Order: sequence, then C-alpha cells, then structure tokens
Amino acid sequence: MIDLPETIPSEPCSQCGKHVGHIHANLSRNKERLSNDGSDLETFVDVMSAKVLNSYCMTCGTEAARKDLEALGVGCREVAGDADTSLCACCEKTWISRREWHTTYVVAIDQFDEDCFTTLEEAVVAVACNGCEAKRVAL
Repeated sequence: MIDLPETIPSEPCSQCGKHVGHIHANLSRNKERLSNDGSDLETFVDVMSAKVLNSYCMTCGTEAARKDLEALGVGCREVAGDADTSLCACCEKTWISRREWHTTYVVAIDQFDEDCFTTLEEAVVAVACNGCEAKRVAL
C-alpha cells in the first residue's frame, strides 16, 4: 500500500515554478519488487514505499524529469536481461533481480484528485543496485 501523503506532489513545478495542476509529471523513488499470484500468468509490482522527489507541470513535463534523473546519476534507459532482471541504470554493471526488493526511479504522468491518484503513463522506469543507491544516499 502506498502512503498517500508521501505521493502528493509539491504545488509548484520543480522546473518553472508554475502550479502543477491535477495532471502532471512526477519523478519518484520507489522500493518495489515483482510478484505473481501463484499462477505465473500475471505479474504484479509490489510497492513498499514511494516518494515523489519532484513534480513538473505538463509544459516542462517528462523532459525536465529526465534531466533531473540524469543529474542524480541515473540513466534513463532500462536494460532488461529477461522478464525478471534488469541492469542497474547507474553503474550499468550489476544485474538486479526484480523479484527482490530494489530501488526504482520512475518518471510518470500522474493524475491526482481529492483522495487518490492514477498513473496514466510511465515514461521512464530505471532500477538501481544497492551499491549505487547507498552511494547516492550518502551524498
């Protein structure tokens, strides 16, 4: 379950300062893993925590979010080995099992109303290995 107060966007756009509106782009850091219901027919994303790092109006949108993500040292392309593994978007050396809890950076277009949100599109999904994430948190 996502803690809704952690996901509510900041009022001004992180890029230009304008009001973000109810449909806008977010850059968030999530702790997540892949799981399934036991049938192996459907795969789900379990989210332990989610925190919006920056929010952007639709004028600045995902392009500004991508630049901020790259400024964090996280690449904006996902390299998947197979359905369950991805290459770390920071060091591009460590393979990460997506079935284990890991950090994921997401650039998404979200729609908020009074008490819930809906992700309309995920433009970037980039995973980070524990080593790279530990270095980033230490900064």
